[in-house]
Amino acid sequence: MRDYSDAIENVRNIMATIVPCKLSQKISSELEHNISLDKICIAICHMKKSKVPKCDGFPIEFYKANTNLVHKILPEVYKEAIENGYLGKHINRRIIKLIILSINGQTQFVSQAAWFSRSIDCQNLTGKETVVFGDTTHAASITKILVREMGIRVSCACTYCKHDAEWFKEQIQGFCDEILITDDHAEVGDMIAHMEPSAIFGTQMECHIGKRLDIPCGVISAPVHIQNFPLGYRPFLGYEGTNQIADLVYNSFALGMEDHLLDIFGGHDTKEIISTSLSTDIGLIWNPESRLELSKIPRFAREKVERNTEKFARQKGIETITVEVMYAAKEALNT
Repeated sequence: MRDYSDAIENVRNIMATIVPCKLSQKISSELEHNISLDKICIAICHMKKSKVPKCDGFPIEFYKANTNLVHKILPEVYKEAIENGYLGKHINRRIIKLIILSINGQTQFVSQAAWFSRSIDCQNLTGKETVVFGDTTHAASITKILVREMGIRVSCACTYCKHDAEWFKEQIQGFCDEILITDDHAEVGDMIAHMEPSAIFGTQMECHIGKRLDIPCGVISAPVHIQNFPLGYRPFLGYEGTNQIADLVYNSFALGMEDHLLDIFGGHDTKEIISTSLSTDIGLIWNPESRLELSKIPRFAREKVERNTEKFARQKGIETITVEVMYAAKEALNT
């Protein structure tokens, strides 16, 4: 067995020559005092960045981001740790509870979305049907907000990001009736015309489709128009962002008395009444020329043109629809 006695003796001799650094009276007295809030804040600021959870279960990045919240209880926690020699078992729960209380307070007094979600106005949205289209992240997020937060039914959620199709389907599974992955705006237009939702949440292209179909649209994703970049302060994140999203959704619907009038009277204009009789089962025939003219209209607007033309024909008692009837219906609708 190897003898280490000489090595041990050498270490002892070296240690004997070392003069320990003497603490100044100021530092010595500071160490005896309780830990103050200022010292905690300074210590947190000087910590090296790290996202790895430490012994208390929180990473340093957490303390840096929430210093103004957690510093209120940290002096008590550290005092307890010094006296007992270990961190308390419930430190995580205490810090998490403190943050939840702070968030609830900010939500109550900073954002009106929490109040709005409990109001009768928000309940007007329950059961409304919408179509969502955009990039994967925006379309998925808006779909979840509409369904979970506002009780709105999403008939179809669509995205043009084919490379993220699997992630998109995974995120919105169970939140909508149908899922469509396409970058063909004509296909999206056909789907919207077929479903006839109460509102659309999509890109600027869906705004044009909505205008042709007389369906309101809120822009939630690129491509967008310059008018979607207002000069005023309208963030889409944080507490104020929730206000903006709630306003965007709510103002994109026909609600209140307007909605009831449309249901009861079939619209504000009596010219839109289909027939003066209770029976509207009148056989209408489209001649070959009118069918050809109808086929030239873009698909996403074709069904609406067909419906409006047939309404006009029934109102005038016309049984055969010609090209002249189509133009007469268009002129009557514009006037």
